[in-house]
Amino acid sequence: MIKYLTGLLFALLLTQNIFPQEMADYLEKIDLKLKRDKNYLNLNYVLTKSDLLAGLNEVPRVDHKEAFKFKSAGNVQYMFVFLNRVDNEDSLQLLYINEINSDTASSKSFFGALNGEKTDTVCVLNFKDIMSLKWKKDALYDSLYAHVKSAARNFASDELPTLLGIKPDNEINTSFGISARDNEDYLSYAKINSIHYYPENKTVTKGRREEAGGSLPFKIDASFSTLSFAHEKMNFMSEGSSFEVSTADNVLNFLPWQSLSFKGGFRTLFNLSSSRDVKEAAYLDAKFMGRFRLNTSRFSTGSFFISSSEKPVLNVGNSIILDFNFVRPFSLPFFNVYLSLGQKKYNDPYVSFSTAQDRYAYFSFMQTEFTMSFYWNASDKKIGRFKMDLGAAYFDVWTAHYDSLGHNTKSFLQSSIFNPVVSLSYNFVPNNNPLLGGNVRFFDSRIKALFWLKILEFSPINTFRFETIYLSGPIARSNRVWETGGGVMFQIRYRYGL
Repeated sequence: MIKYLTGLLFALLLTQNIFPQEMADYLEKIDLKLKRDKNYLNLNYVLTKSDLLAGLNEVPRVDHKEAFKFKSAGNVQYMFVFLNRVDNEDSLQLLYINEINSDTASSKSFFGALNGEKTDTVCVLNFKDIMSLKWKKDALYDSLYAHVKSAARNFASDELPTLLGIKPDNEINTSFGISARDNEDYLSYAKINSIHYYPENKTVTKGRREEAGGSLPFKIDASFSTLSFAHEKMNFMSEGSSFEVSTADNVLNFLPWQSLSFKGGFRTLFNLSSSRDVKEAAYLDAKFMGRFRLNTSRFSTGSFFISSSEKPVLNVGNSIILDFNFVRPFSLPFFNVYLSLGQKKYNDPYVSFSTAQDRYAYFSFMQTEFTMSFYWNASDKKIGRFKMDLGAAYFDVWTAHYDSLGHNTKSFLQSSIFNPVVSLSYNFVPNNNPLLGGNVRFFDSRIKALFWLKILEFSPINTFRFETIYLSGPIARSNRVWETGGGVMFQIRYRYGL
C-alpha cells in the first residue's frame, strides 16, 4: 500500500497542470486512503506540544473551511504525519496534521490517553490543505516542513514513530518468492493436499468465511484409491487423528491398485514442543500402518478408470509401515521419513512366470524414503503455492524360484535400487480458495504426476475434485523385467470437513 500511496503522490507532484476536477479527485482518493488504511501504511509522525506552534499565523484551508490557528494549551499537542524518504535519504512529504486534546497529553499514546484519560483526535489540516500550501509556495508550509524536519532529526531513522499497525516480518525469505519462517506454508499445503485433517483457526478472507473443519464431528476424504475417516471421539491423543486405507504406494513406481496390496492404519499428531500454536509448534505427523497382500492384478487393468494394458509383475509382502513427517523439530527444516519393512516370505505369489525348467516370481519386501521439504509462495498474495521435496529412496527386488509343487527352491537379491528423489508441487489458490493443483515426482528414471481440479463445491469444506495420475515409462533406459510400461488413472475425490 505504501508503494501505491507513493505512486499517487509523485503523480500529483509531476502533473500539477492537469484539470482542476481531476486534481480534486486524486486528492480525495489519497486523503481517503490516508484515513482508512493508516494502520497498513508505513507512515511516520512526530508529536509537538502546542506552545511550540503558537507563533504560527492562521493557516488557510481549502473547501471553504476557516483558516486554522494552532492553539496554546497544556492539554493540546499536534501530530505531524509524513512520508519519509520521498526523493532521497534526507527528504520527507508532510501529509496531514492531527490535533490531540486530552486531560494529560502524552507523547506515548495518541489514540487513547494513558491511564484511561479521555483523548480526542481531530484532523485539522488534511492532505488537500497541505498540498494547497505547498503548491502555492506559502511560507507557512516552509515553516511546518522545517519544524517536522527538525523534530524528525531527534530520532534515528529506524526509531521514528510509525502509524503502521502491523509488525513487518523481516525474517521472511523473499529471494524466490515469499516463504514463512513458521509452519504457515506447511499447514496451508497440507490442508489443501492431505487426505487428513489439520487443526486450524477460523479465518475470514475478503468476505469468504472459511468454515472451521474442527467444528464438525467427522471428516472424510474418499476417492477410488484412498479413504480417510476422522471423528471427534478419535482425538484421544490430539486433534487430527484418523484412519486411512489406501491402494497406493509411496516409493514404488506404481499406479494405485498396481501394488498387489492395500495398506491401512492410524494417523495422529504428536506435539514435540511446549507451544500449543499449530503455526509455531514443532510436531510429528505420524502414520502407523500395515500392508497386506491383495490380488488386484485383474482389477488394475480391467477397471474403467485405469488405462494400462500391462498387469503388474512385482509382488510385495505383508509389512509394517511407518510414515513420519517432522514439522521443524528442534528448529530443523521439514523432513519426511517413510519405511515399509516386511518378513521375506516367497510363498503363493500372485504373479509368476513359468519356463520349461521351473517357475519364478519377483518380490519387494523393503521400501524406504527420506526427503526434505521446502515451501514458498509466488507472491505475498499467496495465489501460487509451491512445495519441493529433495531426497533419496530405496527398494529391493528379489527373485524366487519354485518347483512343480510350488515350493520355494531358491531366492536371491535381483536388484537393490537407491536413487535420488525430486518432487515439485503447485497449488493455484485465488482468494484463498483452492482451485487446482498438481505434483510431478521423478525417481528411478520415471515420472509420476498428479493433477487435480475442483469441479463442484457445496461449501468450502464440502467439495469434489477430478484427479488424473500419470506414470511414465523409463527415461533413458529400458524396462526392467519387473516393471510395467506406465499408464494413466482417473478418479473423483470427495472431501468433507478438510
